[in-house]
Amino acid sequence: MLDELVHVLRDHGYFDPRPLPGDMVRLQSAIGMFGGRLTDGGHMTWGTSVGDAIGQPMEGRPTVSAPRMTLTIPEAAPPPPLAQPADPTIPSHERLLWLLERVPQSFSALVQRRRQGHTALTLADEYDLQDATETALRLLYDDIRPEERNPSYAGRSSTQDFLLYEVKTMVEIKVTRPGRGNVAIRDEIIIDSEIYRAHPDVERMVFVVYDIAATIRNPSGFEQALSTPIDGYARDTLVVPWPYPVAPGT
Repeated sequence: MLDELVHVLRDHGYFDPRPLPGDMVRLQSAIGMFGGRLTDGGHMTWGTSVGDAIGQPMEGRPTVSAPRMTLTIPEAAPPPPLAQPADPTIPSHERLLWLLERVPQSFSALVQRRRQGHTALTLADEYDLQDATETALRLLYDDIRPEERNPSYAGRSSTQDFLLYEVKTMVEIKVTRPGRGNVAIRDEIIIDSEIYRAHPDVERMVFVVYDIAATIRNPSGFEQALSTPIDGYARDTLVVPWPYPVAPGT
């Protein structure tokens, strides 16, 4: 009913209030909320103050206090955007660490006994593990930059295995072999940490040691000692045991 009355008032500027004496105050108040003024005689104007919106107060008539509002025609809502494929959610850092720990198990079907007539793959050295890790990472990340040359440090330069540009994280793969264990890999991680923190796109470092030769003593202590931040740069080190038999001479 109010909508119809407002339309009449906007079209003609007045209406006959006699049939609706009980609703007059409510109607005047409602119109006043939108910046209009409805007199007791049924005439209406727009753009007046709220104090004039319902005419002069009368004995027994309730008063209305409300902020002045300007009556405007709402703009048409813009059309909805065309449907676009959703961007994949970038996984959390904890999810990244979980993935790196699961790389050996994820290749179980390929490195163990395969179907008849198919040769099992070999994961025996650092290059094999780099390829396997890159395959796993590309399931979650779009921008992976492998083998990017880093600035030199103390006369030594290095290439980082993978720069996950979306999360500003460097991932470096280490693989043990006979005679290459705690001391050698620890020293490499310490030097690499100094090199990588100078890279403009690296804010976090992750070192993954795939212990193929089982030469890492006290893996938990090794991880803890090399997972402390360095000059404000977060650093994580993982020692991942090797679940498969190692071929002689590896």
